[in-house]
Amino acid sequence: MSKPKFTREWFEALKRKDAKRALKRRLAITPAQLLAAVDLVKARREALQNTDHRTQTKRRGDAEHRAQVAVVRFATLARQEFPELELLFAIPNGGHRNVVVAKKLKAEGVRAGVPDLFLPVARGRFHGLFIEMKVKPNRPSPEQTELMAQLEKQGFGVGVCYTSAEAEAVLREYLAMDATPRRKDARGGMERE
Repeated sequence: MSKPKFTREWFEALKRKDAKRALKRRLAITPAQLLAAVDLVKARREALQNTDHRTQTKRRGDAEHRAQVAVVRFATLARQEFPELELLFAIPNGGHRNVVVAKKLKAEGVRAGVPDLFLPVARGRFHGLFIEMKVKPNRPSPEQTELMAQLEKQGFGVGVCYTSAEAEAVLREYLAMDATPRRKDARGGMERE
């Protein structure tokens, strides 16, 4: 005597086949397309492993950009707590530009090594605060290090931050300092002590 065709196992197998068919119809992808997609992913992975320095720098630059955007967003949101953050601005010195634009900017006074952000608010013994955003393992360039040392000698606060959280902490700490006292100068204007 043969087993009945409609057993529980037979129904379960039928459900699995129907589910596979439905999935294939939803995906609407052929095996050839699937293999092509796998090859494309492999090629992209190999290309990423074999990237040159410019591509790696670009990716780090993107991370630096995202961190700086986050700091500016923080400054916008924290203005109720620290109204002075309205004065925070970026100094767009970095980035890749074509030769003509680079020459024009250099003629206008763009200088290598200037930090990314500036807060022109006097606190404590500082006239203002410069922040240089970096992404690890990057470090400030020799031009940046030299200019930052000169800025510190002139009485500016300078910070190198590797994350937006670090920059936010530096801004909070800086703005928590006492405001720099002012005194009248001989011409009747205000002068810092």
